[in-house]
Amino acid sequence: MQNYLFSIFIRGFVAISGFLVFLITAKIFGAEGRGIISYGTSLYASVGILLSCSLGRVFLKQTLKDDELKLKYLPDFITINLLISFLTICASIGYWIFSDSAKEILSFSQLLGFCSISFFYVWFHNGHPIFSAFSQTK
Repeated sequence: MQNYLFSIFIRGFVAISGFLVFLITAKIFGAEGRGIISYGTSLYASVGILLSCSLGRVFLKQTLKDDELKLKYLPDFITINLLISFLTICASIGYWIFSDSAKEILSFSQLLGFCSISFFYVWFHNGHPIFSAFSQTK
């Protein structure tokens, strides 16, 4: 019962915090600024999901019934996940440098502000299967 309450609390917190971020960014950027937010988010989301290479599913498949392998491979997979997150940042900045349309939509400071989103998309995409491997999802 306690795990279900924790899960409900976390999901509620994520939903409320997402809504608050929406309200704050709408106030900062205005109605037309939502396009800036959408463009920046989609840039990092598409690159992050593409570069994640379904690493979490690979971990789950390789360690499905072997607890020793899970513990052995987990540090490597976390390290690779971090490297992919930084690679996502570099690839997105590289795209921005070579794309005139991207420079028209996002300023460099806005682009750097969106850098933290790469961690979210890579870890969100790969994290669930890794947690599932340890039976830590509800």
